[in-house]
Amino acid sequence: MARVVSPVARPSLHPAPADTPARGAIVATAEELGQVVRWVRGERRVPMEDAAARSGVSRDLLRDLERAARGVNLAQTLDVLASFGIDVVLVPRDNALTLRDPSDLPGGVAAR
Repeated sequence: MARVVSPVARPSLHPAPADTPARGAIVATAEELGQVVRWVRGERRVPMEDAAARSGVSRDLLRDLERAARGVNLAQTLDVLASFGIDVVLVPRDNALTLRDPSDLPGGVAAR
């Protein structure tokens, strides 16, 4: 028999700013997130050692994040992003609105 999961109340979170799509980037993979971190660090001309120290992570972990290596946990990733002043905005995925071919998304999501 299938297990029924009770609904959970929606957490009260801060809404995303109205201009988020114009200011941000849509990231769907670990590789894309790593590219954003590397790009921001480069734009700000922050050496990897300094960025790691500011974030409270090791240089190796920051390198792994930028290279999308397995084993980097979410808490550490959020610490790195916060140290660069980057917030994470969660948005339900809508294949009709993506800038990518839906087959390029993780899991090869098929078009509706």
